[in-house]
Amino acid sequence: MRVLVTGASRGIGRSAAIEFSKRGHEVLICARSEDALKQVAKEAKAQALVCDLSQESQINELYNHCGPLDVVINNAAMIKPKPFIKMTSADWDETLNLNLRSIFLSCKAAFDNMKGRGGSILNMSSLGGLQNTQKFLGFSSYSVSKAAVIALTECLAVEGRPLGIRVNALAPGAVDTQMLKEAGADLSTQTTPESVAQTLVHLALDETLSGTVLPIWSNQ
Repeated sequence: MRVLVTGASRGIGRSAAIEFSKRGHEVLICARSEDALKQVAKEAKAQALVCDLSQESQINELYNHCGPLDVVINNAAMIKPKPFIKMTSADWDETLNLNLRSIFLSCKAAFDNMKGRGGSILNMSSLGGLQNTQKFLGFSSYSVSKAAVIALTECLAVEGRPLGIRVNALAPGAVDTQMLKEAGADLSTQTTPESVAQTLVHLALDETLSGTVLPIWSNQ
């Protein structure tokens, strides 16, 4: 299978690319930094593509370059913690543009890519996007974006069904990544990107599931 993993320069995206490669799949990876992608491309035997996923034109160019895809992993995301009372509209838009709008645009391009053949799309959400889970100070824009990803996933599963396109989401809690360290030095977890990637790959390749939002509770 031909797999595209976004936000693959580190963390869960990097681990997912390596896991797909270990299982014999052809892997394409993208992120904003070419230098950051080089090592992952070597580890995952993947084709590295530079793409700023906040830019619609670059997403369209990315998919034009990829050719037919069987699996798309929408993993790119950001956290910039800030108390809501201090948040500006620019802060809000920056998070929502990458965490939600880019997934909308990527899913739209993936639907066009997969129509007539079918395929699998997996969107990365978060426990923070689920109702009745613990929320953290300064994470309002992040949690809202991840809640919207869940709603989008459930809607696209319905629209993808007649096209043979499965759409699922993974919602992990805290994972031991650089993004977590940068977002909250007081947050810790024993859940590794590698363990999340194994679950991610299983969900993405399961041909019986669509519209599933699978939570992963953190191992503190």
